[in-house]
Amino acid sequence: MKNESINIKKNDDEIDLRQLFQNVRRKWHYFIVSLIVFSIAAFCYIRFTLPIYEASSSVLVKDSKNSSKNIEDFIAGDVFGNQKNIATEMGILQSRSVLEETINELNLEISYYSDGTFFKQPLYKNNPFSVTSVSVTNGIYGEYFELNIIDSTKFSLETEIDNNILSDFKYSKTHLFGEQIRTPNFNFVIEKVEPEFSNSEEKKYFFKINSINSLINYYKDEKLKVNPLNKDATIVTLSVQDNNKDRAIDFLNKLGEVYINRDVRDKAAVAEIGRAHV
Repeated sequence: MKNESINIKKNDDEIDLRQLFQNVRRKWHYFIVSLIVFSIAAFCYIRFTLPIYEASSSVLVKDSKNSSKNIEDFIAGDVFGNQKNIATEMGILQSRSVLEETINELNLEISYYSDGTFFKQPLYKNNPFSVTSVSVTNGIYGEYFELNIIDSTKFSLETEIDNNILSDFKYSKTHLFGEQIRTPNFNFVIEKVEPEFSNSEEKKYFFKINSINSLINYYKDEKLKVNPLNKDATIVTLSVQDNNKDRAIDFLNKLGEVYINRDVRDKAAVAEIGRAHV
């Protein structure tokens, strides 16, 4: 009787597998459609999403007797030779003053874009014009301006803004490169950048003016990561994510340069105070 029950169970299993296989054969077209849909979705994600790059560096917290003082050491991950602990170093690297100076040195206050097929393509170091002498009201921050190059001397500038601060604001005028553009909400100058301007074949571009505070918070909270390598090591790892790899690399390099210069200034100030008290 025991053997019979085992055989019946095996036969039931065989019937279930056979039935499953038959169901799959009857609905094969659903699997093909699903495969096509997921393949298209994957292609669209890759094709129409901006890539994200990550640059990283390692920082060795040395004893002051063996400290290094140049940017090449920072890039190699072998710098910050003083007696501060790792937590202090991490705090300074992410401090608002260091981040603000880094952002200003790299001129990240203005973001430039070319007109892509499906999204605005970020530009860095290859923008054919620059926005300078900037003074704007809060409602302008983070809003896109459209710039269309007419010829080598003039361009059209347009924007439509409707936010919590500035509602139903529209602007559309033609200006000369190098002209001071003045309105109650923004003042700036747009100048050509050579040789990018002469080499550019595109006519339509965009730019937006970023708030320094929002940039600091953006890097501090989202883009810049500062962590100890492990709980025992005197090494801090830095990483930053960006959709432009050159900008990510430049940011880490400039961050190190700003910190080193700050450290040199602090030590010079301490030495000056010491001499003053002698």
